[in-house]
Amino acid sequence: MVVASPGLNSSRWFFTAWAEELASNGVIVIALDHPYDSPVTELADGTWVHGKLETTGDDAGDQALADHWAGIRAADMRAVIDQLHSGLAGLPALRSADLSQIITAGHSLGGAAALEAARLDDRVEGAVDIDGMPRTPKDATPLTKPVMAIVAGDADPLPEYDAALDALLAKRNGTRVILDGVTHFGMIDLGLIVGPVPGITGTRGPTGPTSAAQATLQLIHAID
Repeated sequence: MVVASPGLNSSRWFFTAWAEELASNGVIVIALDHPYDSPVTELADGTWVHGKLETTGDDAGDQALADHWAGIRAADMRAVIDQLHSGLAGLPALRSADLSQIITAGHSLGGAAALEAARLDDRVEGAVDIDGMPRTPKDATPLTKPVMAIVAGDADPLPEYDAALDALLAKRNGTRVILDGVTHFGMIDLGLIVGPVPGITGTRGPTGPTSAAQATLQLIHAID
């Protein structure tokens, strides 16, 4: 089972092709919309709430906000796992789900949240970070579970990101997969909607979600 988080201000619906590829290989995928972050979210009482998160334009301030938001998203993912273990999810498709093999995954800020959820929760077996900056708090216990870092091959150099991934994988507990010809946004359904546009989705943008799913399956099979 995979619990997945989308990028900042994005929706789970942009994970559709990725999730369908996993589901076609027998994996249950639960994709989240985060309240007050995703464009529109329905709460348990039926109330509809809209996204309210905004960046400031100040890099240091925005990085601190992203760190905070990743922590909130990780808590959301863990709350979903709480519901699964309590039996309150109530969905027939989950009745035979194997809760002993849960993986967290996410794109962009969702990837950072997936790493944090896996780091903090013993019920999570591993994490998939789809082109997201790791945001483990300073001096926190590092993540030692299996990790798959899926990186956009069509991207400008970002030394801070490379250094963060190096630190994440320093324990030799994971691997980095680079998707050539795919941008950051080509890894979600935007690549299928827009098509292969260099600099936006990448020359291989439409293949991004499937390629990211296939890399995700590598981690799932390794844990199995």
